[in-house]
Amino acid sequence: MNWTLLDYVLFTLLLSGPLIALWYFLRSERKVFYRLGVLFAAVGVFLVLWVNGAVGILGEAGSHASMIYVVIPFIALAGAFKTRARTKGLTMTMLILVGAMALIPLFALVLGLITFEAVMIGETAFISVTLAIPFLVAAMLFRISDDVNSSRIIIIYGWNSGALTISAIRILSENGIGLRQAKEGIEAVLKGQSFRVEISSKQMSTDTIIQKLASNGFLAKVEVIYGDFGDE
Repeated sequence: MNWTLLDYVLFTLLLSGPLIALWYFLRSERKVFYRLGVLFAAVGVFLVLWVNGAVGILGEAGSHASMIYVVIPFIALAGAFKTRARTKGLTMTMLILVGAMALIPLFALVLGLITFEAVMIGETAFISVTLAIPFLVAAMLFRISDDVNSSRIIIIYGWNSGALTISAIRILSENGIGLRQAKEGIEAVLKGQSFRVEISSKQMSTDTIIQKLASNGFLAKVEVIYGDFGDE
């Protein structure tokens, strides 16, 4: 294959994406799963554009059918900007990319850009789905990062007549909340205020804690807070 100067320039631009992602992976202080997700996403975009530009995924390189794959990096960038690179949004963006990679051959078939035999007998669909694997892995990594970086907040917002104050304080103190904080929080609830507290203990699930508080006359609910950008 005889490369021209333009080919080298384009390849350098393509390679800059994974290299920047690798630099980000090594230098960033964000969650390791988040950084791995960024790396896999960048590698996925690189592979799609490289394979498509070198040999063509749908027909020959530069064909109208193969040009459809140009939308892949734009979907990735649009998703990142739209969701401000939050883990939950990036997870959805990666899943959209997986779906796009699977549907592009069918879209090209409907438009008459490729034949049915090319999809079913050739390697078109197989290559397209295979190139979607990095995006699927990235989605899984972003999802794991989301779980790792999330916290569950219990909000005690009311009480019923005959509520057992001491028992409620004991429930909270036995699940990672300081005795003084638990006491002040329950007293605030009795005065008509709400009490928000993050549960760090693994002894009891938040749902179980809420049930126990309810059995002692206190009304509570759970709020899940997802960390942004995969930060520590």
